[in-house]
Amino acid sequence: MTTQSAKVAIVDDDESVRVATDRLIRVLVVDDHPLLRGAITALLQSEPDIYLCGEAEDAGSALLLINTTNPQIVLLDISLKETDSFELLKEIRTGFPAVKVLIFSAKDEYVYGPLALRFGASGYIEKTQSHLILVPALRKIAEGGVYFSNELQPRLMKGLSAGHKSFSKSPVELLTDRELQVFNLIGKGLGTNDTAAELHVSKKTIEAHHQNIQKKLGLENGNEMRHMAIHWIGKCN
Repeated sequence: MTTQSAKVAIVDDDESVRVATDRLIRVLVVDDHPLLRGAITALLQSEPDIYLCGEAEDAGSALLLINTTNPQIVLLDISLKETDSFELLKEIRTGFPAVKVLIFSAKDEYVYGPLALRFGASGYIEKTQSHLILVPALRKIAEGGVYFSNELQPRLMKGLSAGHKSFSKSPVELLTDRELQVFNLIGKGLGTNDTAAELHVSKKTIEAHHQNIQKKLGLENGNEMRHMAIHWIGKCN
């Protein structure tokens, strides 16, 4: 393994190695917890049809490695420090459309799973689930499929089928990606300070998002916004 920095680890920087692994599922792991990242990479390296082509702990390193190691799938932690992982997901899908992304997160899949799907992820796995799920999920995505839990899939399908039937009342149709993230967190009961901490932005930024959300949804005040967010989260679940 060739190490470029503390944040980047390249497994295959030799062209002959890349050629030899063309038929394997090439995976890049992006997670900022070294112990967990080490456990994941050890698991993947034990699988005969999976090739670990690199590791990264932040957005810049991840984008560099995607460009240099050509992974088929990026296994992405949605809670990277000082990184908006949804923005990183959008950058990956825009800049490297052939690369699939599987989200690996400790966050509630009922809130963040639909968001991940909207941002272009091919799957979502909660870290509380069995490690035995990870490899089959990667294989399914490599074959062109998507992976979401059996519990979440029906809700995603229901949301997709109903998504265009109530345009004037659907936050998904009215809000930007960032506003939808904020709206989800409001529905989960987070206040301004907690939302700012969750999204790694300032309190002032969140307050501006609140104002934009209220205006777009025709709401009079923050209480109406909270009630609508809670109601919408309930419908998603």
